[in-house]
Amino acid sequence: MKYKISGIFFYCIQFFCLWIVYSNVYGSSELNLQYTTQRNYSNPRYLGLSNTGVALPEAISSTFLNPSLVHFWHWKNETKYSGFFLFENDEYFKNNIFSTGASWYIYEKTSIGALYRNLLRDDNRFQNEALINISGKLFDKSLDQGAVNIGINIRYEDLKWVYYDLDSTLTIRKNIADTTQKDTVRYFIDINKRLIEQRRLFFDLGFFQDNIFPGMDFGLSFHNLLGRFWESENPKLSKIIDTIPDSTLIDKIVDSSYYKYEWSKKSGRNPKEYKRMTVGITYNIRLMDNILILIIPFDLEFFGLFDKKKSIKIAMHTGIEGWLNEKICLRFGYSRAPYNIYGKAKPFSVSNDHILCGGASVHFEHIAFDVYMKKNEWGIGSVVAF
Repeated sequence: MKYKISGIFFYCIQFFCLWIVYSNVYGSSELNLQYTTQRNYSNPRYLGLSNTGVALPEAISSTFLNPSLVHFWHWKNETKYSGFFLFENDEYFKNNIFSTGASWYIYEKTSIGALYRNLLRDDNRFQNEALINISGKLFDKSLDQGAVNIGINIRYEDLKWVYYDLDSTLTIRKNIADTTQKDTVRYFIDINKRLIEQRRLFFDLGFFQDNIFPGMDFGLSFHNLLGRFWESENPKLSKIIDTIPDSTLIDKIVDSSYYKYEWSKKSGRNPKEYKRMTVGITYNIRLMDNILILIIPFDLEFFGLFDKKKSIKIAMHTGIEGWLNEKICLRFGYSRAPYNIYGKAKPFSVSNDHILCGGASVHFEHIAFDVYMKKNEWGIGSVVAF
């Protein structure tokens, strides 16, 4: 009976996702993105597939894309402990992105993991991130379908970035008797940089089920489902409104703005426009008595799904892997998605680009090495499991 309930439950989730695709695939081109760093999943396999893999189980670094995959990966590979590291050099963080983490298969229904990532551009822009992951089995497998897995992330991010984008200030004078008559003076300032310090706390939720159809797996992930931020900024924009006498004997209102070396602070819930959903499938084809295995993942990423005021935007990710004797792999990825996001630590509208990626893997008994490459970006990583 519980198998039928679990199957019905997950069929409902899958039907909901397919309805979203059908309803919005021809939607508006307006796009609100999450922060630049959150769409770099720091997994060399996914990066080589152009950020594809919500239904492709991997070690602890898979939690950036889908928090539910780690437990199934341990179960499938019959491993209890795992660790990984990854070094990246991308177009924006020109110095480095370094990630490391570990996971532990506690027992049949639960695994836990932790991950740390450091992103460094220069002395003026850096970011530290820490993640705790809990994943496990939600429903046991049925006769013709795999088990349903669930996972959550608790993510903490701390950043300090300097921007050189301060606008010039204004001084506006108006007649008290007739406020429609005014003159404006624009003052160009010598100060042109501002410092932002921000801390963020997020919760992610993911689901995974293998073998929903013969050779096909399914994944679903909600990014930044809950969250809060705390932000400080220096300098802050201040205003002075004053009344002064004029030679015409008509008093004037003077409205001046200027930058003051003082911290301004704000905090609140993570805006709805930052929440994203990724849904995908992975198709596995075994050939030549399992000597050659082809893996074809396909993901759709949704922006603006939880904000009624925003138009929904969809990004597409796909790729193909070829494994020889499950030891050597070549992969290629393609996506129709935003390439890079520059500017302030807030989302803004960008358009989708054509992105090509590639990578390779070599697996030994307890250790694997992975590399990936795309335009102006590369990375190398390793996973140890036993």
